[in-house]
Amino acid sequence: MIIQEYIISLSNGEKVIASEPYDLEGPRTVLNRFQKATPATMFSVGDAMNGFCYFKAKDIVSIRTGDVKEVRDGVWKQLSEPPVPKRESRQGSGKP
Repeated sequence: MIIQEYIISLSNGEKVIASEPYDLEGPRTVLNRFQKATPATMFSVGDAMNGFCYFKAKDIVSIRTGDVKEVRDGVWKQLSEPPVPKRESRQGSGKP
């Protein structure tokens, strides 16, 4: 599985690392959840590798992309080049 990490900076100076499958699309992505949140929305971010963290959307200062990694047999491996997303693999189809 290939994952995309996000670094979420909070107003208290802490940084939270969140990750999701690289080719995930739709309403469950980190960025989509943030864009649709109200200031009082509670976020739950975490996984077995990084633990869990809870915070309100109003406490998020910024979200930036981090590393793209491959997970095999529970081991994380840094990729030298990110894979081409599925939505960009339609070259020559005439679609944007």
